[in-house]
Amino acid sequence: MDNVTNCNICGKEGRVIFDMGGYRVRKCSECRFSWVEEVFDEQTLAGKDYYWASEFFIKNERLLRDVSRNEALIIQKYAGRAGVAGRKWLDIGSGFAYLISEAKKMGYEVTGIEVNKQTADYVQKREQLNILNKLVSETDLEKESFDIITMFDVLEHLIDPSDAVVKSAKYLKKGGLLAIEVPDDDSLIRKTAALIHCVTFGAWSEFLRQSFHQHPGGHRNGFTRRSLERMLEKEGFEVLGVKKTMIPYSLFISETVRKLRGLKKIIYFIFPSLLYFLSVIFLMQNRIKVYAKKV
Repeated sequence: MDNVTNCNICGKEGRVIFDMGGYRVRKCSECRFSWVEEVFDEQTLAGKDYYWASEFFIKNERLLRDVSRNEALIIQKYAGRAGVAGRKWLDIGSGFAYLISEAKKMGYEVTGIEVNKQTADYVQKREQLNILNKLVSETDLEKESFDIITMFDVLEHLIDPSDAVVKSAKYLKKGGLLAIEVPDDDSLIRKTAALIHCVTFGAWSEFLRQSFHQHPGGHRNGFTRRSLERMLEKEGFEVLGVKKTMIPYSLFISETVRKLRGLKKIIYFIFPSLLYFLSVIFLMQNRIKVYAKKV
């Protein structure tokens, strides 16, 4: 499989902005979309320990369910604004499926797609949910059969994110709602990580590698509001709303420092905490959500 040198959204060749040593990151000046140039076989995600932090998702189930419940209510509100009356909900990249689990409690008929077999099996043992264990690119569902489709923390992992949006358009009814959440490439945290990488001439790139990594399951795409809106409009969606957000502070910090010890743990607690609150103050949060209607 050839390296990806052209923008996934507009097809224009991107320029190299970061050399990570072993792989490179490109950016499209037109769409402001960034991506890892090197590729991998996405099929490896099926058997890989993709959720390397699975214990984190299980341990924090209560808080994650609260977050998912609030998000389900927001999606329900946007669905109402779009005039969506149906109750069929598809979650692409469902993970531990807290979102559709909460949606099911609200009366929705839910389906999840999750490539990792271990995670899909865990969810189905935990509760009765319809989880399809396969890649998005290999899924073949009935056309225009869902009223709501969600993709949270998915597009940043894919070699061809536009294809996932095309699939969503195929499975979504006309007038249906698509909700997407990805890390924001314009966030203060990501800009700070890039600055540290550049001023140290790549010697300290640990933070930036959390944003762009070539390994299967890592983040390989950087989205901005502009790139998301362009992608959606290109595939026949009307953007209804855009929202920047942060994950709960307790989850953010626990995930940042959970495996660290000693002085490094203190440093990684103080610096990210400062960035977290500055991100909120200056409205440069590290997550971006887009709600769009299929037209």
